[in-house]
Amino acid sequence: MIETQAHLTRMGKLAASPVAEDEEYTAYNFGRVGSKAQLVLRIRKISGSTHGFVYAHLYTLDHEPSLGIVLRFSQHRVVLQGRNLDGLYRYLSQNRVDLIQVVDPFHSEKLGDDVPVVTSVEIVAIRDLVG
Repeated sequence: MIETQAHLTRMGKLAASPVAEDEEYTAYNFGRVGSKAQLVLRIRKISGSTHGFVYAHLYTLDHEPSLGIVLRFSQHRVVLQGRNLDGLYRYLSQNRVDLIQVVDPFHSEKLGDDVPVVTSVEIVAIRDLVG
C-alpha cells in the first residue's frame, strides 16, 4: 500500500503543471555542482514525459536565435525554441546541463522578459529525417 501511495504521488506531480504556483520556473539546471560534465541531458516536456540523451552522442550543436538551438545526436535531432537561450547554449556546449524544462505558453508569458524560457521542443529520429 505504501508503494502504491508513493507511486500515485509521483504520478500526480508529473501530471501537474511544470510550474506550480509556489515554484519558480527555470529553463535549465546545471546538475552537479562544479565544473564536471554531465553524462545525460534530460528534457522534460509540458506533458511531464522526460527524454534522456547521452552527451557522448551529441555531434553538433547550433544556435540561431531566430530558430532556436539544434542538437544533433547520433540517432536524434532535437530543436529547442524559446527566448534568452544564449546561456543554455553555452552550458550545453560544455555538457553542463542536466535538465531542460519546457514551459507552456500561459506560464511563459508570466515570466520576465529577461528570463530564459524554453517554450517548445521537437525530437525527431534521424531515420525519420532521411527516409
